Amino acid sequence: MILATIIANCIVLALEQHLPASDKTPMSERLDDTEPYFIGIFCFEAGIKIIALGFAFHKGSYLRNGWNVMDFVVVLTGILATVGADFDLRTLRAVRVLRPLKLVSGIPSESPGGSEVHMKAMVPLLQIGLLLFFAILMFAIIGLDFYMGKFHRTCFRIDTKEVMLAEEDKNAEEKSLDAAWYKKKASNSVLKRAKKSKNDLINAEEGEDHFTDISSVAPQGSPFARGSVKSKNESSSYFKRKEKRIRFTIRRLVKSQSFYWTVLCLVGLNTLCVAIVHYDQPEWLTYALYLAEFVFLGLFLAEMSMKMYGLGPQNYFHSSFNCFDFGVIIGSIFEVIWAAIKPGASFGISVLRALRLLRIFKVTKYWNSLRNLVVSLLNSMKSIISLLFLLFLFIVVFALLGMQLFGGQFNFEDETPTTNFDTFPAAILTVFQILTGEDWNAVMYHGIESQGGVHGGMFSSIYFIVLTLFGNYTLLNVFLAIAVDNLANAQELTKDEEEQEEAINKKLALQKAKEVKEVSPMSAANISITAKEQHKSLKTMSIWEQRANQMRRHNRASCEALYDELEPEDLPRLCPLRPDMKTHRDRPLVVEPRDGPILPDHMNATQNTPEEPKPGPSRPHVPSNPQTPQA
Repeated sequence: MILATIIANCIVLALEQHLPASDKTPMSERLDDTEPYFIGIFCFEAGIKIIALGFAFHKGSYLRNGWNVMDFVVVLTGILATVGADFDLRTLRAVRVLRPLKLVSGIPSESPGGSEVHMKAMVPLLQIGLLLFFAILMFAIIGLDFYMGKFHRTCFRIDTKEVMLAEEDKNAEEKSLDAAWYKKKASNSVLKRAKKSKNDLINAEEGEDHFTDISSVAPQGSPFARGSVKSKNESSSYFKRKEKRIRFTIRRLVKSQSFYWTVLCLVGLNTLCVAIVHYDQPEWLTYALYLAEFVFLGLFLAEMSMKMYGLGPQNYFHSSFNCFDFGVIIGSIFEVIWAAIKPGASFGISVLRALRLLRIFKVTKYWNSLRNLVVSLLNSMKSIISLLFLLFLFIVVFALLGMQLFGGQFNFEDETPTTNFDTFPAAILTVFQILTGEDWNAVMYHGIESQGGVHGGMFSSIYFIVLTLFGNYTLLNVFLAIAVDNLANAQELTKDEEEQEEAINKKLALQKAKEVKEVSPMSAANISITAKEQHKSLKTMSIWEQRANQMRRHNRASCEALYDELEPEDLPRLCPLRPDMKTHRDRPLVVEPRDGPILPDHMNATQNTPEEPKPGPSRPHVPSNPQTPQA
């Protein structure tokens, strides 16, 4: 209930509209009538907490918590502003804008004591702000000694001591200065700079390589069940087997690297064709681009059809990139049909095809350092979202505070600046402009001038200074701190992966050297030792190493699942599979009839020599498919 009340109060504060000379709109007058109800609810909340926790004289009491102190100040100032309506209590009413901060204490944190941690983190930030204040004070004193009175030099008559102004004395043109600082348009003498920010769209991979579920990789059922399934597949019709072969071929094609880079090049060419459109272009270029539009649309439609047929509709729409491609292609087809019905009409949907270049981030699967950086940034999204929410609350609070202090005050003889605090949207944009550092000093000069100029409005500059210090120099720089931390994590992950790969290579080389010397490489002792070493290495792995190994296992599982839909007799024709290779469905391992003991996969490579194996007792085995053709 308290959170709903806070949100409703924020909406009421945002709907207020301030007019010059303290005038109010009918809606603002009706909104003022809701203030006693909000004050009553907040007083009830404070009273319940004081009764339950005590007021201030023991540990864990009401005023021992920073959020409760802020709530108490808000409630007390609200009561004073409501009771003392005959006095000028606009400053007390401005404290109402702190109520949105109650959302931070009201929303439950993921970790216990999260709000207290945030309050404790404000202490070093306040210390940094104090240090920055002393630095500003020191340079202000130095500037006072160097430039005191230098900016007010002007031309005057020697006999009468009268100031000569260019607006009044034409003979003094280009020789005199205007000594009134608040009338100078300081912002007009500076070129406007437009700061364009680029959002790096980092997205995950298409996801076709991760569709295989773990249950599909594990052994399914008993050998009798697998035999019955295979016998049923063998009795299928010729056309069904032919369709499976075609689907397998298309699926392997769309998952190949050559197909991926071909589509990416087509997307780049399509983007280039969209980018070269310009005003007053020649007719031949217009006609060529018109034909290229249909060519690219047909190619992308063929790509979508091949993927949907090879992967299946469920697996195709499981990828976010594929869903985006589907929407863009359907929208482009609709745009072409609509342009044929009504010539000259366009919705601009074809421009969205340029966003398909985001597929290039799929290359992170083959670039370890870039993949680690992307994984680190994606894992930090929770912190970034929390910081964005805090920054949004900060902007809302200062926008509402600016409406209370400067609402309807930015009305001058020359003009009314576009950056003002008359309405909530305008206040939000003004605060955002100040946070970006774009002409924030001009907005501060307008605020000082609206409050009486240099003599009576200097205290208004505190609002803009605090907004710049805490917003621009503190909150926005936290994004940079998160990025630097993620870069450090990515570099550490890459280094750990390189060290782990080097250690594994050394261990395998040592293990192979030992196995060559041993007489019985398939002894149970060696298997147990290898299992213990693998288990020990798994325990010593970090979270990042386990994540990298998990991605490699997913890739291997996807490769195995690629051959899942084929018939056993089709495998040697379409793929270089040997009868002794372990496939997705074969459990136990199918090997060729040979003399000697049956060795595991990693032992076959070491024992593969051109010499003929010595005769010995062969170990009986039961192949999963007795009619498996020999390679």
